[in-house]
Amino acid sequence: MDNAMSMTRPPVTQLRPLHTQQQSIEASQPISWTSSVEPRPDEETAIKAFVKLVSHLVVLDEEESFCIQDTKRGGFILAQYSSSERNELGSFRFVKPENHQDIPSDFSFGEGKILQLHFEEHEVQLKTDASIIPEAALGALGCMLDDIITALHRGHHASPEWTQPSVLNFPPRSEPLSLSLEDVTSNDN
Repeated sequence: MDNAMSMTRPPVTQLRPLHTQQQSIEASQPISWTSSVEPRPDEETAIKAFVKLVSHLVVLDEEESFCIQDTKRGGFILAQYSSSERNELGSFRFVKPENHQDIPSDFSFGEGKILQLHFEEHEVQLKTDASIIPEAALGALGCMLDDIITALHRGHHASPEWTQPSVLNFPPRSEPLSLSLEDVTSNDN
């Protein structure tokens, strides 16, 4: 019975009724998050951490959403890819890159993509547009990035110790949920 139940479990993007949605932002508004990890990571470590971070993310087709924990107000919000003339990024897919050359076009170092990694005055920053990833969602992603950077400081193969519940599922888990259906069903058994 449990196995049948897990096989019919809806993917993350269909869990909308369980979450609260942040107020919509009509105009484009750039937002950023700055890492608080000490000591400050070098650029190579930050890039490795960013690659690992985006391997936990999915960017969805127009009008689809994914769940992110809202740490400021509690509960969950939806990060949504919405249509506009400036979003001409084509189709999106989940990938698990091994190095920075494999990062999909939705992510970038510097200007130009949905989620951007920046290095400014020895600070590691994530930047995005609030109409695509709300500020609370960016904060949750930033916490994940800090956890990954901390793990990389401990050693190349160290697993992150997540300081926040998973931002990709409900109810929260102690670590990010894999978006592979095969992994989801095996985790539920």
